[in-house]
Amino acid sequence: MQMKGYEVKRQQLEADTPKYIAFLPTGRERFIRGSAKSLGSEYTRERIKERIDAKLLSAPEKNTAFSDKKNSILLEDSARKLLDTSADKFKESPYLKKWADMQNLKIATSIYSEAGSVSELEKQISVKSADVKNARQNLRNIEHRLKKMGEIMKYAEQYQANHIYHIRYQKSKDKDRYFRQHETELLLHDGAENMLRQWGLSLKNIDLSKLQSEYKTLISQKEALRKQFKDLKKETDTLQNKQSSFIQYFNKPLTPNKQNTPEL
Repeated sequence: MQMKGYEVKRQQLEADTPKYIAFLPTGRERFIRGSAKSLGSEYTRERIKERIDAKLLSAPEKNTAFSDKKNSILLEDSARKLLDTSADKFKESPYLKKWADMQNLKIATSIYSEAGSVSELEKQISVKSADVKNARQNLRNIEHRLKKMGEIMKYAEQYQANHIYHIRYQKSKDKDRYFRQHETELLLHDGAENMLRQWGLSLKNIDLSKLQSEYKTLISQKEALRKQFKDLKKETDTLQNKQSSFIQYFNKPLTPNKQNTPEL
């Protein structure tokens, strides 16, 4: 009814609500009661509730293609932000204001159809936030492993490249003279050896090609984790935007200056 341009008052269906639901058509000043006398028996609160319940219980099987398209539209609407109707352009144009109100109603309805309540949105946000936190930690862990493996590869390459000078130095008859000639290479070899030993690596079993392969695998895993983190962060931001719009719509009247505002 609201999407058709009507305002609805006392629309709750609980037993303790006022007796009559009421509707305000476009262009009218007074609400019309949903009573058998005013609008007919089909528009009483009780009959409206019966029809809604019956429709839910006996809903026909939906066309899959149409249902998918409809769900897609709902998802697009629910991801949008509410329009701020307090801007001057909406105050100056009642028709633009009415259009904006309808758009906000569509957005809020789509959010409601997905979540149903603020508490449900909070649960979804909590789950997604935990996933984001976990993905961020996994990303940090793999970045730490990449940094360490990068250092290991650097010293492994340095060790292997200068190991020949170490062997020749050991075999040299004039070690002092050989050291003076190849001091840089020998110091690089010894420094790399010390670092590799500190990491508990066996110098005899260092396989540089295997290390490079593992490094490439970690790079691929990092990119996958980075994408996962970005996707989860985007989903969390979307849910938070929905929560904000949901609260804004259902806790604030759309037309604050109008006396006959729909009760939400």
